[in-house]
Amino acid sequence: MTVEFSIDHKPDFAALHLTLQPGQKLLAEPSAMAWKDAHVQLKASAKGGVMKSLGRMFSGESLFLNTYWTDEGAGNLTLAPGPAGDLSHVRLDGSVGIVLQAGAFVASEESVHLKARWEGLRGLFGGEGLVLQHATGQGDLFFNTWGGILHYDLQDDWLVDTGCLVAFEDTLSYSVEPAPHRKGIGGFLKGMAFGGEGLVCRFRGRGRLWIQSRSAWPLARFLHPYRRVQRSNSSND
Repeated sequence: MTVEFSIDHKPDFAALHLTLQPGQKLLAEPSAMAWKDAHVQLKASAKGGVMKSLGRMFSGESLFLNTYWTDEGAGNLTLAPGPAGDLSHVRLDGSVGIVLQAGAFVASEESVHLKARWEGLRGLFGGEGLVLQHATGQGDLFFNTWGGILHYDLQDDWLVDTGCLVAFEDTLSYSVEPAPHRKGIGGFLKGMAFGGEGLVCRFRGRGRLWIQSRSAWPLARFLHPYRRVQRSNSSND
């Protein structure tokens, strides 16, 4: 039975409203809940055992997940993730899995299986973290972005800035490489230093790809000069 939901306030400050029926269980990030009614029950636990929980932690998610359910009658729940951006929904049918960037997972039905996916050096140099989340199984999956979200059905090569990648179907393969318009190590370093473009993800195959319209790194660089710095007040005796 599909979870009844709506996504409001798109695309800048999206919030997920759900109506749970008896027998439905939803897993969600602990910090995502905005409000719920008294019918909805809540329990925090380390789903999947110690190893899966540690995998979630290394992939940018929480060690614990919240489980929501209702025993009698319908219950209403609203989730509002931290990033100021959009929310997306995918209904998994068991044939294709979704790979999520670190921190993108918001919620899923209990029938959706989440596990860490080791990305090795390409994850380190690609800026997506060494570990991503891999969602498989059947059921509803919700994930968030920074900024608006775009999705594309790929049938050929596609280049994506590493800071704009959100999710992709596991039928796609990817590699991390220098932006193609630079030649040699000198051009690569010059592009990183002055052009702001260094590494991109090259996707190949057939499948769906989700991209966010904003990257958090340019915002962090913009705000960096305005950060409050604590200075020492030491004085000589």
